Amino acid sequence: KIYWSYLLPVLAFFGMGMKTGLLWTSIFYAAIAFIIFFSDFQPVSIDTLKLRFIITFSLASVITYLLAHLMLRNQQALLSKQKALKSEIEEREHAKEELRKSEQRYRALAESAQDFIFIVDRDGDVQYVNLFGAAEFGYRQEEIIGKNIKELLPSEISERQQRNIQKVFESGKLLNLQHVTAFPNRKLWLDTQLIPLKDERKEVNCVFGVSRDVTDRKR
Repeated sequence: KIYWSYLLPVLAFFGMGMKTGLLWTSIFYAAIAFIIFFSDFQPVSIDTLKLRFIITFSLASVITYLLAHLMLRNQQALLSKQKALKSEIEEREHAKEELRKSEQRYRALAESAQDFIFIVDRDGDVQYVNLFGAAEFGYRQEEIIGKNIKELLPSEISERQQRNIQKVFESGKLLNLQHVTAFPNRKLWLDTQLIPLKDERKEVNCVFGVSRDVTDRKR
């Protein structure tokens, strides 16, 4: 005759894993004492005790399985989220690195160019100027960045340039023009392209300018 009241906890111990099984085996034996004590304070037969224990054990086993399954599913979901987050972080870092390399390449091209390359904001403040452009004004790059075009150009020319910048901000389109610009040491005919730079909301936040000396063509 198999005494299930003894065998089932053993099966639980090995079937659920030693740690979890040992925990529930202890709980089941404690449940037996609880059932005996609260059975209207009347002695119960061994068969009744076994039946109650088996029912208690079965319910506890089902609950244990469901809890273990839920914990496993939550762990898998957490691992999946962590993996997705790690992948997203790696992609962002890769994109940042590619952007940094791209910026370095474009900056190298801008710094080596023999054209005037600059970026100004809506107010006409210089956000960037290449070496060639800064040298024509007689400044170093760090000295000219932050200055307003009114400080760099004669009033008539700076006002015209500011109007052109506003046109680009309002239209959001490239503007091409030719004009004479007075520098500290000379006047030059420049062919200028003003290009809108847009932010993530597709709004123009700066104007990128490239001016090429075409004085020889005008002679």
